[in-house]
Amino acid sequence: MAKPQADPNVEIQAQVKRAAELLQNKQIPEGRKIYEDLLAKYPDLHQLHEFIGRTYAAEAQYDKAIEHMRTALEKDPQNVQVQVFLGDLLMENIRLFREQPEVLLRLRGPVVDLDRQRGERPEQRRVERDVRDGPDH
Repeated sequence: MAKPQADPNVEIQAQVKRAAELLQNKQIPEGRKIYEDLLAKYPDLHQLHEFIGRTYAAEAQYDKAIEHMRTALEKDPQNVQVQVFLGDLLMENIRLFREQPEVLLRLRGPVVDLDRQRGERPEQRRVERDVRDGPDH
């Protein structure tokens, strides 16, 4: 007689609960690892991208947080919580860029290689423009 198949929802709920406990105890990398392991095992659980994004945001790793929140929004474009949180992250980036423009280079990298071939420094132009006008101009 075949052994009954375990319900994956039981494992998922237990692991998400364990991650939440770790996060409450300020063990953010450990909690995130649980989410990442679940996502590797169950790639269709796109909600995990939101959870992972929130852990990165809690550690002020905004580039990684934004990446995961954008993925979550791609998978569920109607998710208002993700929309609002992503908007907050982007606004925080604008504030951060104005206070610390060198962070922009770390997050965005080079603009185009063609400018570099012409001997121009597009990163510097972009930083100066973004600090002056904000990153969306």
